[in-house]
Amino acid sequence: MKIGINFDSSHFWENPEVFNIGQETPHTNFIPYHDPKFLFQNIKEQSLCYLSLNGAWKFKYVDTPDNRPIGFYEETYDTSAWAEIKVPANWELEGYGVPIYVNDRYPFPKNPPHIPHNNNPVGSYKKTFIIPDEWKDRQVFIHFGSVKSAAHFWINGEWLGYNQDSMTPIEFNITKHLKTGENNIAVEVYRWCDGSYLECQDFWRLSGIQRDVYLFSRDQVYIQDFFAIGNLTSDYNDGVLDLKISLQNLTQHLWNGTIQCELYSENREIVLSKNISCTSVSENASFTIQEFLHCPKKWTAETPNLYQLSLTLLDQDNEILEIVGCKVGFRKIEIKNAQLLINGKAITVRGVNRHEHDEVTGRIVSEESMIQDIKLMKQYNINAVRNSHYPNDARWYELCDEYGLYVVDEANIETHGMGSNYSTPYDESIHPCNLPEWKAAHMDRVRRMFERTKNHPSIIIWSLGNEAGNGSNFKAAYQWLKSKDDSRPTQFEQAGEEENTDIVCPMYPSIKQVETYAQKKPKRPYIMCEYAHAMGNSVGNLKEYWDLINKYKALQGGFIWDWVDQGIEGYTDDGQKYWKFGGDFGPSNTPSDGNFCINGLLFPDRQPHPAIWEVKKCYQPINFKAIDLEKGNIQISNDFDFISLSDIKIRWEVWTQDKILKSGVFEKLDIPPGKSKQFHVEYNTINASTNSTCFLNLAALYYGNDSSISIGHEIAKEQFLLFDDPKIEHPEKPNYGGLSVLKNKQEYVITGDNFKTSIHTLTGLINSYNYKGTECITEAIRPNFWRAPNDNDFGNQMPERTKIWRYAGIHTILKHLEILHQSSTQICIKTELYLQDVQCNFEMTYTIDSEGTIQIHCDFKTRDLKLPELPRLGLYFKAPQAFDHVQWYGRGPFENYVDRKYAAHIGLYEKKITDMAHQYISPQETGNREDTKRLILQNINKVQLQILGESSFSFSVLPYSPEALTQKQRGSMHQYDLKKEDDISICLDHLQMGVGGINSWRAYPLDKYRYQTDDYSFTFRLRGLYN
Repeated sequence: MKIGINFDSSHFWENPEVFNIGQETPHTNFIPYHDPKFLFQNIKEQSLCYLSLNGAWKFKYVDTPDNRPIGFYEETYDTSAWAEIKVPANWELEGYGVPIYVNDRYPFPKNPPHIPHNNNPVGSYKKTFIIPDEWKDRQVFIHFGSVKSAAHFWINGEWLGYNQDSMTPIEFNITKHLKTGENNIAVEVYRWCDGSYLECQDFWRLSGIQRDVYLFSRDQVYIQDFFAIGNLTSDYNDGVLDLKISLQNLTQHLWNGTIQCELYSENREIVLSKNISCTSVSENASFTIQEFLHCPKKWTAETPNLYQLSLTLLDQDNEILEIVGCKVGFRKIEIKNAQLLINGKAITVRGVNRHEHDEVTGRIVSEESMIQDIKLMKQYNINAVRNSHYPNDARWYELCDEYGLYVVDEANIETHGMGSNYSTPYDESIHPCNLPEWKAAHMDRVRRMFERTKNHPSIIIWSLGNEAGNGSNFKAAYQWLKSKDDSRPTQFEQAGEEENTDIVCPMYPSIKQVETYAQKKPKRPYIMCEYAHAMGNSVGNLKEYWDLINKYKALQGGFIWDWVDQGIEGYTDDGQKYWKFGGDFGPSNTPSDGNFCINGLLFPDRQPHPAIWEVKKCYQPINFKAIDLEKGNIQISNDFDFISLSDIKIRWEVWTQDKILKSGVFEKLDIPPGKSKQFHVEYNTINASTNSTCFLNLAALYYGNDSSISIGHEIAKEQFLLFDDPKIEHPEKPNYGGLSVLKNKQEYVITGDNFKTSIHTLTGLINSYNYKGTECITEAIRPNFWRAPNDNDFGNQMPERTKIWRYAGIHTILKHLEILHQSSTQICIKTELYLQDVQCNFEMTYTIDSEGTIQIHCDFKTRDLKLPELPRLGLYFKAPQAFDHVQWYGRGPFENYVDRKYAAHIGLYEKKITDMAHQYISPQETGNREDTKRLILQNINKVQLQILGESSFSFSVLPYSPEALTQKQRGSMHQYDLKKEDDISICLDHLQMGVGGINSWRAYPLDKYRYQTDDYSFTFRLRGLYN
C-alpha cells in the first residue's frame, strides 16, 4: 500500500481505536533454528534464520508532523544528506530534541485523544539491507522490539502498517514486499500519539527505535506460537507439561508432517518425548498435549531449575523445517488461605521495582547491565522484581528464569495524568479506563504482554497496569487474562480490594494501614506493589514494615520504589561527572518534575546508596535470636522458602572496641527451610569483669555454587550486646599543672599546660581551643537545631514547617554569663542564651579542667512551648580542614539514622573526611552516624580532638555545613553546586529526626522518630590528645 503526500497521519495518532494495523498475531518470543545445539545455546546470531538490522540508520528529525519528509520511504528518495543514528537508541540522547522527565502528568496539554500538532516531533528512519540467498522461497518477517510511541512502516516504498504500544514487539510479514538485491526499510516515528495517554509513567519521556530490530525467516509452514506451562500435580511431586502449539500453513495446500516435542534436562538428556502427527493441515491448526514428568527439579527463585523444550517441525519426508523452543520451569502457583504459594509453600517477596535505565543510553539496556542488576539484587537479598511499568526487553525474562528472580510483568498502561484511584480524583465519564473507545487499546496491551512472555517461569504474577483508574476496561482485561492463563494470579493496584485483582497490592501504605489489613482476617495476600520510597536519603522505618511482615501470614512483602536512580550522565565544563534529572535539558519552559526520578537504591552507575544496606538486613533470609547470651545459646533460623543452609557457614566473634576476644565458625548447618536450630557459642571463658563493652557478631557466609554470589559473600548478619560498660573511657591522665584564667574585654581565656581555650563574653560561646599549639576550633561551638532537608522532608513541608529552627542557634543573645566555681585545676562557667527566633533559653555549662577536657552540659526546656518539632538538637562548630581523619566508636561504617540503623553495627571505624558524606545526586542531609560513644578527629601531625558523650550520641563530620547542604527547593542543586568548605563542619547531636521512608510527598517520619518540644539535657566532653 502506498501512502503519499496527502496522507493524514493524525487520523492514526489521534484515534484511540487505531493502534495496530498490518501486524502479525502476537506470540511468544523465539528465534527458529535448524540445529538443536544452537537452541540450547540460545544465541540468536547463530541461527541461519536471523539477520540483525541494528546499527547505523539514516535519520531525519523534525519538530512537527507538518515538517516531516513526505515520501521519504520511496526507493528513489535521496537521504544522502541525512545524518546517521544508531539503532536502538533514544533520539533525545543522540542530540535530537529534548529529554523530558515528568512524573504523573502529561508533557503536553491534556485533551485526549488529541496531541498538539505544533509540538509533536517526528523521526524518519531509513536503512538498506540484502536478504540472504538462503532465504529464497521462505517467509521473511521483520521484528521491532520497541518503538516509541507511534510509527508507520514501509518496505521498498510499500506501507506495512502502523503501531502503538511502545514496549511490546511489532512484527510484519514482509515477504511479498521484498525484491532481489538491495531493499529499503523506512520507519516514521511520532513522539506523541493518543497512546501516550496510556503511557504516563514516572520516567523519562524518550522516543525512537529503542530495542533490537531484526529479520527472521520461516518455511512456508511454521510454528506460529506455543504456550508451555510447567506445572505440578496437586501433591507437588510430579511435573505436568501443558503444551499448546499453533501451526501456520502458507502453502495453499494441505500439509502433512510432524512436530517432535522433546524436553531436555540440564545435562541435555531427554526426559520427555512426544511426536504430534499433523495431518491435512490447511491454513492453521492447533495441537494440545499434556505430559507428566516424575519428580522434576522444581523452579523457584531460590532453585531456578530449568529444562529445555525443543519443538522440531518435520515435513512428511522427515526433513527439519525449523526448531523452536524455550526454557521450562516446573512450579505451581496458588493462592490459599490468603497466601501466595509457590510449590505449596508461602513465599516471602523481598522485592524492588525496576525501570529499564542506563545512565548514557536511557531506555536501551545491555545484557551486561541486566546481568549486573540481577547479581546485585541477589547480593542484597532481593528475590523479586516488578517490571515497572511495562514489559521489559525479552532477554531480561530469560535471565530472570536462569538466575532466579520472581517477576511481576506489567502491561504498558498508565493514565496517571488523567487521575488515578487513591491518588488523584478523576472524572469517570472522561477517563480512558471507562470509555468504550479505549477498550480495545487496553485489551491489546494486556494481550501483547501476555502472549510474548507467557512461557517464562520467573513470571509468577501478571499486572494489568499502573495508576490508571479501575473501570470496565480493566475488568474486561482481567477476565480475558484469567481465561487465557489460570496458572498465575493477576494483580492490579488500582482495584484495591475489588474483584479484578487476586492480590491486594497497595502503594505506600502506612505502617498502621498494613497492620489493619492483616488483623481483619483477610482473604487475599497483601503484597505492596510499591513501598519505602527510596528518594535520596530515605528508607527509614523499613524494619517496622518487616516486623509486621514477619508477624502476619497474609503480609508477604513488597516491592521497594525503586532500584536505580534514573539520572542521565553529564559533565561540567571542567570535566566533572554528574547526573542530570528533570529540568536539566531544554529551555526553561520544558515540563519537568525535577529530581523525582532520582529515587533508587543505587546510583545510575549501580554504585550503592547507604539505604541498600538496610534493605539487605531487613530482607536477609537467615536470622538470629538470642536464647541465653550468658550461656552462649543462640538460635539460627532459615527463612529461605525452599533451600537448606547446607551451603552456609556462620562466623562468630566476640568483639570489644579494640580487639576480637574470641571467634569461631559453625559449619554443617543443614537447617531445612522455615526451620530453626540452637547453637552454643563457646565464649564463656571470657572474663566480663574486665569492664569492657562486648558484642557477639555473627555473619552468615555463602559457600555454594550459585554463580551470581561470590564465595564467602555475607548473606546475613547480627549483633548482640553481651556486656555493657556505661562508663566513658578515658586515657591515662598525666599529672597536669594548674589552670590560668584571664578575662579581657571580649573573652575569658583559660590556659593549662598543653591547651588554651577562650569563651567570648559577648556571645557566651567557646570560640577557640588550642592544643599544643594547634587550633582545633575555627567557628564557635553553638546550639544547633537545623538539618539540611532530605527529599522526604521537602515532601512533607518540613523546611517550611520547621523553618523557625533554621537560624535559632545563630540568632542568639547572651542573657547571662557567670563563673559558678573555680579552683586551681577546674573552672565551671555557666552561660544562658536567649534564642530570639523561638523565644526561649538555652543553657550551657562549661566545666574545664587542667588536662584540657571541656565538658559542655546543655539544658533546653521547651516542654510548655508551642513550637514545631525539632529537626535536630545538639551542638555545631567548625574545625580546621587539616583534621581530615575521623575515627569513631559507634554505628557504621555507612551513614545511618535513628530510623535506619538496623544494618549498621556498633564498631570502631575510620574514614577520611572526604568519605564521610554520601554524594547524593541532589545534595541534602548526609553523613550521620548513630549510637556513638567516642569521636576522634586527627590531623597529619597526630594531634587529636576527642569528643565523648555522657550517653550515646549521633554526629556528622563533613566538608559542608548544614546550611550549604540546604536547598531552596527540592532538586534545585546538583553535586557540582556543592563546594568543599575551608573548614570542617561538626554536628554533635543529642537527637535528630528520622529520615522517613513511607513516601516522599506527604508522609512524616514515624512519630517515635520525631521530636517535639520538651525538656532536654545532654552533655559532651571535648579534649585534645596527641596520638
